[in-house]
Amino acid sequence: LQQKNAYMLTLKSFFRALDKDDSGMLVYDELLESFQDPKKCAHFRQLGIDTDELEKLFILMDEDHSGGISQAQFILGCLRLKGDAKNVDLEILRQDVNFVTDQILWLRQCLDPRCDRPNTAALL
Repeated sequence: LQQKNAYMLTLKSFFRALDKDDSGMLVYDELLESFQDPKKCAHFRQLGIDTDELEKLFILMDEDHSGGISQAQFILGCLRLKGDAKNVDLEILRQDVNFVTDQILWLRQCLDPRCDRPNTAALL
């Protein structure tokens, strides 16, 4: 528990260092600029986050697709993506499955006007 709390505090501190304009939101350009600094790249790797595909990393953390990552999204994203690249691949797959499921539900609702609310149980 102490290790997890220390990791969370480190993530909060790192987020503040990445958020150059102190807006509370980390935009892609800020992240990209930060990764020009080898020390910040090394810090990410030390936290267990694969930085090889920065754009994918940003998209995965920006779950609400707002174009920015809040501190909470950053921390949750780091916790989810910590570890081997396999975790990143699994997160990409999870988001892809959620997208496809949403599209199927939307299409089903469009094709059956009598259906007020999609029945998700019928798809599973």
